[in-house]
Amino acid sequence: MTIFPLLRPAPEELLARCRNTLSPSLERAGALTPAWYVSETTPNDFPALPVREGEHVLVLAAVSARAATIDACARDAQDELAPWLARPSDTLRLVPTARSAIHA
Repeated sequence: MTIFPLLRPAPEELLARCRNTLSPSLERAGALTPAWYVSETTPNDFPALPVREGEHVLVLAAVSARAATIDACARDAQDELAPWLARPSDTLRLVPTARSAIHA
């Protein structure tokens, strides 16, 4: 998971770049099924689940057996997305649990 803090809500131009340029590049590098998520901008109407409001992020979720692949992809995406970013991205490596279907 790589979190890209955005200057403002994600415009369609940014999302199109993720779909049409970055996703194919990630797949060619060996990342499996990259997915992009953006912040929900509607007010939180469920206070039992606190969320940060007023922050805009783009999140890349990608799977690879090689950490180096994800690191390289995150760096490339950082460069490609620079005009929209409020600050540098943050990459989190998530490891499947023992019962995860990802091991199958």
